[in-house]
Amino acid sequence: MHGSSSQQDGPNDLPMRLRHDGDRRSGRCEMPAIDRNATRDARKASRADRNRYGAVCTLKRSAYRMVRRLFKFTIVNVFLLDIDPLRQRPLESSRFGFRFLSADEIRKLADDPANDLDAALAGRLELGHEFCFAAFDGGQLANYSWYAQHHIEPEHSLGAGLTMPDDTMYVYKGFTLPAYRGQRLNGATIQRAAQIFAGMGIERFVGVVEYANWASVRSCERLGFRRIGSFACLGHKLISRRCDSNVTGLGFGK
Repeated sequence: MHGSSSQQDGPNDLPMRLRHDGDRRSGRCEMPAIDRNATRDARKASRADRNRYGAVCTLKRSAYRMVRRLFKFTIVNVFLLDIDPLRQRPLESSRFGFRFLSADEIRKLADDPANDLDAALAGRLELGHEFCFAAFDGGQLANYSWYAQHHIEPEHSLGAGLTMPDDTMYVYKGFTLPAYRGQRLNGATIQRAAQIFAGMGIERFVGVVEYANWASVRSCERLGFRRIGSFACLGHKLISRRCDSNVTGLGFGK
C-alpha cells in the first residue's frame, strides 16, 4: 500500500532534447527532438489505462498528474480494514512461504537493487514497533509489506504523518518483484500477516493511497479495505483533511 504510485504509474513525462545551433550568428534553433520510443511507450500506457479503467478514470488521472507536477499538490485517500473478517477467510494453498524478516535480512536483501530496499530500514525493525512480513518462493524474495505501530512519519505516509491507536497497524511500502506480479501475492501476504497480528491484539489495518492510483485502490478493495477519508498536502504541508478522527482514532499531521 502507500500507494504511492511509483511502480504502477506509467511514465510521467515525455523526455525531450532541445538542441541549439552553435553558430549564434545564424540565429537558428532546432525544434525539440522528441524521443519516439518514449512517446510510443506513453501512448501504449495511456491505451492500457483506458482499456483497464475507462476513459473517465484515465482523464482524471492525467489531470491530477499535471496539477501534482505543477503545484506539488497531492490528494491522498485513507483506507481502513477490520482484520477479523480477513483473517477468517480460508487461506488458498500457495507455493510461497511467509514469514517476518529480521533486520540483518533487510540489510542483506538491500544489496540487490531489484528488491527496492534501503539498508537503513533495518533500524526501524530494531526499534521494536515496526515489522516487515514477506513471501518467499523457495529462497527467492517475492513480496513484502511493512507495518508500523503508534505513528508513521510524513515521508512514509505521502506527506501527512499519522498517529494510530494501539489496536491499529499502519500498512505501507508493499512491493512485489516484477516476476511475481499479477498473482495477487500482496493480498495473500497481508492476509497471513493479519492472522499473526490478530494474536497481538491488532484489530485494524490502515493505509493511504494517492488519488488516481486505481491499481492500488482495487487491490485495497479486494482485501476488504474501505475508504474512510482523505487529506491533501501542498509540498510537505498538510492543508486539509476529511476523516473523522473520533471514529478512527487517527491523528494527522503528527
